[in-house]
Amino acid sequence: MNKEQLEIRIKELGVLIEEASGNVQKLCDEQRSLTTELEDFNKPKLTKEQWEQVDSVITRCCEAFELDLDNCEYEMSMDYDNRVELSSFDVGYQMTDLADHITDQMNEVFGVLNEEE
Repeated sequence: MNKEQLEIRIKELGVLIEEASGNVQKLCDEQRSLTTELEDFNKPKLTKEQWEQVDSVITRCCEAFELDLDNCEYEMSMDYDNRVELSSFDVGYQMTDLADHITDQMNEVFGVLNEEE
């Protein structure tokens, strides 16, 4: 092969590689989509009324939750305009408390079905 033939073949291979990469990407996207669909299919289903109950419990719990700012950790910093800004804010264990409260309320509304049942 001469120089021109080699350059042409290199360009052809580049085009083929791009096409193959596009096809591989399409296959990966389809696999990801089907995997998500299968995961959704395997999720337990709730009726509309049950979902409304779940939404109501979570909303009530979040509305009733009072954040104790004295038990939060935060960091202040100065920005380039010499303005003080809150650079980090951590509520720590309080989110665990909120999650426990939500779980307790959910247990009052719903029962848990054992696998054997």
